[in-house]
Amino acid sequence: GMVPFGAAGFLSHFGYRLVGGYRPWSRNYVSNPRFDEGLSRWLTAGAVDLDTATFETGSQSALLEGDTAAIWQSFGVDLATKFQLVVTARVRVESGAAPGRGLEVSVPGVQGGDQFKAAPITAGTPRGTWTTLTAVVNVEGRVGARTVTVSVRGAAGGDVWLDNAAATIYP
Repeated sequence: GMVPFGAAGFLSHFGYRLVGGYRPWSRNYVSNPRFDEGLSRWLTAGAVDLDTATFETGSQSALLEGDTAAIWQSFGVDLATKFQLVVTARVRVESGAAPGRGLEVSVPGVQGGDQFKAAPITAGTPRGTWTTLTAVVNVEGRVGARTVTVSVRGAAGGDVWLDNAAATIYP
């Protein structure tokens, strides 16, 4: 009988080969990342307000007052393969703010257990200027969706502003 098959020359390999680094599968899973729609899609705890005077992009940022303030968002990711989740938060930390929890990312799992990464506000985190907190999570693959939670926490002794957040998936 006949057997169908496909063939390609060696040049076709370069059409899909990632030369020069990984390219993201998807850009920004975070909804309303720059607060263009206010605090919609974000959950908050403590003293969290919108600030139209202090922002870097868009027209406003989220202001977290004190170490009990938190803002977070959860989203589903349905990939049955290993992937790397890179989460960034563009923050401005007031000069008197003490070290605090900063950016936290949690990915509950079954096969490899829960996964958690943090990019805390440390003594070395720049004060009075916009800086990026980054957390990288390597997630094992499995069938079915998982919920990713991205949160930013305030710091004692000063305010923390969140201008935008991004969660990007890489192969």
